[in-house]
Amino acid sequence: MKKRIAVVGAGTAGLISLGNLLPKVTNSWDIVSIYDPNKPILGIGESTNPNFVRVLQEAVQFTVEDMHELDATLKFGTKYKRWRENEFVNPLFGAGFAIHFNNFALREFFFKKFYQRFPQKFKEIHGDVSQIIPGHSSAKVIVDGKTEEFDYVIDCRGFPPDLSVGYIKSDCSPVNHCVVYSVPPENQESFTEHIAMKHGWMFGVPLTTRTTYGYLYNDTMSKKEDVVAELGKYLNVDIDQTKLIEYKFTAYYARTPLEGRVLKNGNRALFFEPLSASSIYIYVSLIDSFIDHLISPGTCTVENVNEIFVLSSIGLEDMLSYIYHGGSTFNTKFWGYASKLGKDRLAKSVKLQTMVKEYNELYEKGLLTQGKGWFFTPTSMRLMDEKFGYNYLKK
Repeated sequence: MKKRIAVVGAGTAGLISLGNLLPKVTNSWDIVSIYDPNKPILGIGESTNPNFVRVLQEAVQFTVEDMHELDATLKFGTKYKRWRENEFVNPLFGAGFAIHFNNFALREFFFKKFYQRFPQKFKEIHGDVSQIIPGHSSAKVIVDGKTEEFDYVIDCRGFPPDLSVGYIKSDCSPVNHCVVYSVPPENQESFTEHIAMKHGWMFGVPLTTRTTYGYLYNDTMSKKEDVVAELGKYLNVDIDQTKLIEYKFTAYYARTPLEGRVLKNGNRALFFEPLSASSIYIYVSLIDSFIDHLISPGTCTVENVNEIFVLSSIGLEDMLSYIYHGGSTFNTKFWGYASKLGKDRLAKSVKLQTMVKEYNELYEKGLLTQGKGWFFTPTSMRLMDEKFGYNYLKK
């Protein structure tokens, strides 16, 4: 009998997991996508990094000619606006590129390609998953009341219902609320925008059919109506409240994403605000280490997978604190709080000193495009450090 891996959920993390598994396991495995096609997705539009493009290329032989199917645009970096007096671009590592894509289109695109490339091992089960039951040598998934058994299950069902067990709530983020609005595309650039605002900051994701903006703020300090008013003023539009998307969030990560035969990925494993598309980087890293464990469990143990994930999550916390601690061009209550929060966290972080030392060593050796634990290269990290006015990396 063939061995089976279930990937539960077909959002971005589920598709990344499928796309990483299918080209790397033999036809002795069935890779089964389990999802409810009637469940809506948020559909904001997403910014990625080169690791995501690598998954696309390996999984479905993605080329620039496929861009139109994803409503996608090229991304060569992140443009920071109003964080400092002069805007600047943080380029992607090496000679890499990424994309912005419409996540409404991602599943259809992936699945069509999966069936073409992997007809012997890609399967689907449609239905509502009520429970995942871990076991010693297998795991069970209850789909519409029916039990399906698998050798492994990757749980990408989205936000966990309870963060009090098995999760660490992070104190790195000064924002907890987001309002999202889309406008027609106009004068689009090949960058994700990170725009400092009075009450927080705003991402801008350019797609071919629209540009999506998400204003992140702290709802204990600012009123939604003030945020929406500033959003409309910045975009020079009258906000149609019926087209406004809104969600509230907490920053967190799982203590042990891999437990026995079940791996958590995506929002089931962690959630952080989307500065530099770092969460997608960790989705890819997590499934990579899981595959290493699958292929060679003696070399890459469960403990190794979990340790890599936790260290990446802590690195992401420190990176967010690093970006925030210098504040922005706005002298507001939010930015005073955000700056102090970042400074207080970094003062307790051994990681900052370690990263400065490692990045300087890489730079001095001429290894300018070799990534490190903060998702940047020595070149882009030095540019960030200079443009933000920190100069940690300046000799």
